[in-house]
Amino acid sequence: EELVHRALLNSPDVEAAYWRWRAAIETIPQRGTEMTVPMLGATVGVKNGVTSNANTMLELANMSSTPIEWPGKPLAEARAALQKAYAAGWNYRRAQFAVRRQTLDAWYKLVADSAMLSLLHRDAALVRELDEFAQAGIQAGTSSPSTALSIENKLTGLHARIAAVSSQLSADLATLNRILGRPVQRPLRVPPELPGLLRPDGTVTQVLT
Repeated sequence: EELVHRALLNSPDVEAAYWRWRAAIETIPQRGTEMTVPMLGATVGVKNGVTSNANTMLELANMSSTPIEWPGKPLAEARAALQKAYAAGWNYRRAQFAVRRQTLDAWYKLVADSAMLSLLHRDAALVRELDEFAQAGIQAGTSSPSTALSIENKLTGLHARIAAVSSQLSADLATLNRILGRPVQRPLRVPPELPGLLRPDGTVTQVLT
């Protein structure tokens, strides 16, 4: 989780999606979501001490600074702004999920290749012991040269695999470090064995949140 947290903070995609979401939210109050509070006023004219309907003016205004939104008028701009903000919020969440997946995939690959390299070194050590026994058997006349040659070929193959996995391990480390915003060759402590798979409890909604 610490690696994922660092990757999220370092991801330009997540940062850009966050600011797009913030920008979409900030446009909502400017698109007609302000409450309409009608205010009724009247100007009564007086002529010769007598009020007159002809000189009386009724006035309807909004108590806020925005134009009046009539009750029956659909707030299309406000709804569009809300939908845009909702979509931007989901894009932000998707960007977070993508970075989380990339980080965990890179981490598990690094750990898996590290474990594989450890196993290959153990196999090579065992094969070297077998080769020593085979060489001793040849000298004692109890083992054939073909057996020793077969063991040596196996050891050569193991050395080739060790070199290949070591190279892949360097690439795995560089990939994870790039995701984390670290120098590509900076060492990273890897557990000696594969971590167990996460088995979250609860509903899908709880897992996603």
